[in-house]
Amino acid sequence: MGLWFQSHNTHFTLQQLLFLVVLLFHTTLKRQQIGVLILMNFEDQLERLAIKDYMLKQW
Repeated sequence: MGLWFQSHNTHFTLQQLLFLVVLLFHTTLKRQQIGVLILMNFEDQLERLAIKDYMLKQW
């Protein structure tokens, strides 16, 4: 029980840390441009993967 609580507690602090990072990221002035760039890059990657997958299925 004690161990579970400790691991759960560390997990919670990690979540808090992540939240703070996200919060800091959101408060930056360039957040919109950065967010759009990341999304565009991510979509591009997904598209490439989809194309590769499609090509492999065609073979």
